[in-house]
Amino acid sequence: MAYDPATYIDFKRDLGIRIAQLRSERGMSQRKFALVLELDRVTLNRIEAGKGNPTIDTLARIAQGLDVSLEELLKF
Repeated sequence: MAYDPATYIDFKRDLGIRIAQLRSERGMSQRKFALVLELDRVTLNRIEAGKGNPTIDTLARIAQGLDVSLEELLKF
């Protein structure tokens, strides 16, 4: 299977939308959520904007901070 940059960009965008949606449903600002995660707010902003490349460890922290499984986080 060939690497398709467009698919990767779509995945990052959709992941960011999903994280922002779950965070918003929990009534947390980006600033507050970044503090909870002990993550720089700019980094969280880039992830939610689909421009960051979060590691699996960062995704696991985000999922934990949202009180969802990693599998649930990736359902979009």
